[in-house]
Amino acid sequence: MYVDGGTFNNFPADIMRSIDMNKVIGIDFMMEKNHKLTIDEMPSNNQVFRNKLLGKKDKKYSLPGIGSIIINSTLMYSNAKRHESIAYLDLHFNPDVAKFGMTAWTDFHKIVEKGYQHAKQVLENMSKEDLAKFQNPL
Repeated sequence: MYVDGGTFNNFPADIMRSIDMNKVIGIDFMMEKNHKLTIDEMPSNNQVFRNKLLGKKDKKYSLPGIGSIIINSTLMYSNAKRHESIAYLDLHFNPDVAKFGMTAWTDFHKIVEKGYQHAKQVLENMSKEDLAKFQNPL
């Protein structure tokens, strides 16, 4: 039975390497995001409870709900696994497509162009020796 790899192994370069591929090339659309804490100290349980009773505009603390905590925990695991997987790659592409949403179907051509420009830049910055490892002799 197969399950969505987005939960456990979102970037399965390790699996591709175990299949004994000649070269493993990864195109990675994840972007590093810095999360900022907006509070200086954790509120007590009583402060959190009182805060929940206040109206939106009067709330002192903006704390994540359980759903957000679960999603972020999953994303943190996925990101850690992704960093491990990058080590299995012979070539890694990571175009900056962060401004496009997951369902930005109308931006398809813009996303393809971003990826193309990124790949050109990566390949142009490679040494001739490294680039030759990916070229097949005719």
